[in-house]
Amino acid sequence: MGPAWIGPAWMGPAWIGPAWMGPAWIGQSHPVYQKKTAESQGILGQKIVYGNMNATPFFELGNEKRMKKNILFLVLLAFSVTAIFLNFNTPENSRSSDFRHMSFTGLFQEDSYQVDAEASEVKWTGRKLTGNHTGTVKIKSGNLNVDGDKLEGGMFIIDMTSMENEDIEDPDSRAKLMGHLRSEDFFGTATHPEAKLVITNVTYEEETEQYRVTGDLTIKGKTNSITFPAGLSNNGNTVTASADITFDRTKWDVRYGSGSIFKSLGDKAIYDDVDISVRLVARQ
Repeated sequence: MGPAWIGPAWMGPAWIGPAWMGPAWIGQSHPVYQKKTAESQGILGQKIVYGNMNATPFFELGNEKRMKKNILFLVLLAFSVTAIFLNFNTPENSRSSDFRHMSFTGLFQEDSYQVDAEASEVKWTGRKLTGNHTGTVKIKSGNLNVDGDKLEGGMFIIDMTSMENEDIEDPDSRAKLMGHLRSEDFFGTATHPEAKLVITNVTYEEETEQYRVTGDLTIKGKTNSITFPAGLSNNGNTVTASADITFDRTKWDVRYGSGSIFKSLGDKAIYDDVDISVRLVARQ
């Protein structure tokens, strides 16, 4: 009959069947009893199951170190798959380009709010020695990334073709000014219809209760970094960001009438700095 029998199955102790039955069988189901029985028979490390040949094993004895490594590997694999799924199952704009939200911090990403172009506004001011001009320009699109009540990032696009003047009452004089501002002497809106600002860094300053924002501003196809103060208010599903930004237009090749470049202009010189006041209303 092959290997010797160790007691009948109905008596309780485990028995080891003949070789023709396949793997050796242990009749008791308790794992401790199985392990002790296997040790006494010198078969620890082999596949030990109970029941009949078609049953699913309740306890499989084997190399314990290898089993622990396998369990640890499965846990880490499950966590990694979950983290990747959560990162890619979010709106596109809420992800950073370098996937900085991966790993443990990736499980808690900021919310992305879409800018309401109609509710948002940008006002501009240009100055010269003899006075100044003011006007508006429309927001085309954008988004703000917010973590709780904290601004984390975002961007917005300005429709430069929508630029208008507000201080000149005479229609002909106003049209002349706007035609010049839209020309290649200034912003060249026919070839560069959009301007864009992309936030690259945000720091909250406790002393002023404002943000110090750094971003890449693109005008006429040229990009420079600028830094400015900003504020944020959160009203549930709506956030409002406001900022007063000053930039030197000559850094974007808008040089017409610049007193710093053309020294002989006298009182016809136009200041290099342009001020814009931005108010973005964004909703989830």
